[in-house]
Amino acid sequence: MSLQYKQSFQGLRIVGLPPDRCHATKGDLVRVYFQLSAPPPLGWAYIFTSVWRSLAYPVKRQTGVDGDAVWIDCIPDELAAIHREQLDYAIAQTNVIYQNKAQAQAREAEREKQLQAELRLKLELLSHTLYPAAAPRVEKGSLMARLFRYVCGRGTEKDPLPGGQAAVAAPVENRRDYHHGRFDGAAIAADGHSLQLDYFDHDQGGTRFRYRYVVSLHAPPRLISGFIHEDSRLDYEIPFERIPHHVISDAQDWLAAEMKVNRDEPLTNTLSALLNYLREHENSSCGGGRSILEPVAGEGGG
Repeated sequence: MSLQYKQSFQGLRIVGLPPDRCHATKGDLVRVYFQLSAPPPLGWAYIFTSVWRSLAYPVKRQTGVDGDAVWIDCIPDELAAIHREQLDYAIAQTNVIYQNKAQAQAREAEREKQLQAELRLKLELLSHTLYPAAAPRVEKGSLMARLFRYVCGRGTEKDPLPGGQAAVAAPVENRRDYHHGRFDGAAIAADGHSLQLDYFDHDQGGTRFRYRYVVSLHAPPRLISGFIHEDSRLDYEIPFERIPHHVISDAQDWLAAEMKVNRDEPLTNTLSALLNYLREHENSSCGGGRSILEPVAGEGGG
């Protein structure tokens, strides 16, 4: 079992010298005890011994930790002039090392907690795929739970993205009000016919969760999501009506800006077609719309 360092540790210091605990050891040497401000936590004494062993100075003496005190075997007349300063330094260094170990252990514990949560989500998704009748159990309201509900229940009246009223049935349009934490850029995909838009949010532990929307002239929109540090992603079709409003707006702004500066005719035609495609879907609720291949007046050639 690994040593558990105390997160609430306060640095120790010498607060006194109890004469009744001091006693002669060998020859002129006396074991002098120094009272500490609190009993050392488990592991502190080992660090102190290691720090003292690393010190080098004239007339260095043997030391140790006994309960709530440190001791040194020395000639009493040497204490003030030689040993006390070295003891204070060793105690201060021990405090720093112990606190650093406690902080590192806390960071590792948080990282392990996050990895376990991500693994649990993967296993629950796998369980739902293999055994659909078994209802998965995830923490209500969490980012993972909302993503899980969408991936496993898309096509039902569930929220497609975090940030909505997950348990309340509502018109699809209301589900498009969610706003991602950060827009991370856009680009034309390698196939030359699709637009990619990247976003990310932070989950409850601060880890980035990535969303990539892919809008294509020849296929339904797709959403690719997953934690930003992982190689694996969830990739699935998403109804156009469930894409957040601001994503559509960002896409149109990006396409319009690229058309103004781009002089490559084939790419300009693709940009124009994608922009028309998005506008057609935005206007479809009003009964309007144009062909996705119809050029936008004043915004590029065809």
